[in-house]
Amino acid sequence: MLVFLAQLFATLMNVTTGLLESKVDGGGMNPFQILFARMSITVVCSLVYMWYKSTPDWPLGAKEVRWLLVARGVGGFFGVFGLYW
Repeated sequence: MLVFLAQLFATLMNVTTGLLESKVDGGGMNPFQILFARMSITVVCSLVYMWYKSTPDWPLGAKEVRWLLVARGVGGFFGVFGLYW
């Protein structure tokens, strides 16, 4: 069920991006503007959720695995960047 929901939201994001990029009425948004807005919303929602749930070591994570979190973030950034490019 979680995989289904993840695929559903990914598809909705791709459709929304396509609609926002299209040149309807003479102009469309740059895909990187859409990416910036998407990632900003993700960061804010994640920080609020971690604060609400009193996650230990928030917002940067535990020191033992912080490098893994940074690697995941960098990999995720370039993955999404490649998708929009």
